Amino acid sequence: MIALVIGLVVFLGAHVFVTMRAQRAGVIARLGEGPYKGLMSLVSLVGLALNFYGFGQYRATAWVEVWSPPRWTHYVTQILMWPASICVVAAYSRGRIWRALKHPMLVGVKTWAAAHYRTAISARSCCSARFSSGRATIA
Repeated sequence: MIALVIGLVVFLGAHVFVTMRAQRAGVIARLGEGPYKGLMSLVSLVGLALNFYGFGQYRATAWVEVWSPPRWTHYVTQILMWPASICVVAAYSRGRIWRALKHPMLVGVKTWAAAHYRTAISARSCCSARFSSGRATIA
């Protein structure tokens, strides 16, 4: 589990660093653009490898229950899936929803994630949405 957390910190830290324009420009000025991109790629790959390794270790261990959600949260998830699905479809059709939201795909994905994390009962199910390449089964 420690490898998973360290991998997330490394991977996300590298991507957050890109948003820090002044520091990023300083590193590019010192290293050059090519070596900077190579270093960022290497750091990101190390973080990703640690994520995969840590998640593999986690899957090999026992179930870790994070919380026991009330039964009604399953209904909230089902209700929130309607607007999430509509927002994702609206991202591909330029209509009133697209004009009102500007980024309906982002709204749809965030709604989907919020709905499913409400009913996730284990650390495994929370992580599986991120690392199982589409095979997420959230109880």
